[in-house]
Amino acid sequence: MRTTWIILVSMLLIGGIMYYLAKKPNKTTVHNTITFGDTPDSIRMKTTLYVAYNPAQVYFRGNGWTNQDSTPLKVIPPDSALSAFNGHRSATFYIDYDHRYFYDIEISQPAKGQPFGITLDLEPDPGNSTMQLNGVVDSQNGKLDFSGPMMKMYGAFVLSYNERIPDSLKSADSSLSKAEKLITIIDQ
Repeated sequence: MRTTWIILVSMLLIGGIMYYLAKKPNKTTVHNTITFGDTPDSIRMKTTLYVAYNPAQVYFRGNGWTNQDSTPLKVIPPDSALSAFNGHRSATFYIDYDHRYFYDIEISQPAKGQPFGITLDLEPDPGNSTMQLNGVVDSQNGKLDFSGPMMKMYGAFVLSYNERIPDSLKSADSSLSKAEKLITIIDQ
């Protein structure tokens, strides 16, 4: 009789543990990361992710990205999107391939505790002599798919975001003031 009770209590205890583990929220590696999905290793090794927070202007000189006050942009290692936002609600990510092509995208962080993930796929586009970027931002609010060619980089240039530049520094040319962002080439 004693053996029957031990088996019954053991079964209830195991069942309780199994129920707890089944109801525990799953944390997957897909969320809270920036990953390179189907990107070949040869391209992945030459790709660097940078981040800036509400930049008005970002400079590229030679081999480095900087803010307008000459502080270098933070390098984000893939698979670590949690540290990318650094307490900010949104961040502008710069995908830099071998200092030859770049792509910038601003992403807002979902509400605290909501998982999200960013998947990037880079592939050569020999027909247009550029790199093609396909990406997915996945959050509980839905998915954002984006795709396009990466911009060619020059020896030195300034990337200006018009909505963040003070009016006193904006160009008088009305066609330029309507642009969302401008690239000013300093050195070929």
